[in-house]
Amino acid sequence: MRIWKINDIKSKHGQVSPAYNPRACKRIIEYGEEHGYHFQHAENGGEYHIKELGYWVDGYDKEKNVVIEIDEKAHFNKNGNLKEKDVLRQKEITDFLGCKFIRLRI
Repeated sequence: MRIWKINDIKSKHGQVSPAYNPRACKRIIEYGEEHGYHFQHAENGGEYHIKELGYWVDGYDKEKNVVIEIDEKAHFNKNGNLKEKDVLRQKEITDFLGCKFIRLRI
């Protein structure tokens, strides 16, 4: 369904790009500089789109095959645990890319 919806929007409007948090981009850059990564992100080439899965990731270092996701409050349930949909999304991405996956909470 997700991939179908993306293609439907593209056919009607010409392009699709997710909303993003500028604060998250700043954190991605800082983390990358601290740990030797060069992430593509919304303000540096656009969020990386995994077309086969229909997901955009907050940051991706293609050379090192590392995904970084910035988790705002909305990604957690009332007990402070990462929501199940985010856990499943991460598994799909890591299974598909065979990547390291970093999560940062802001």
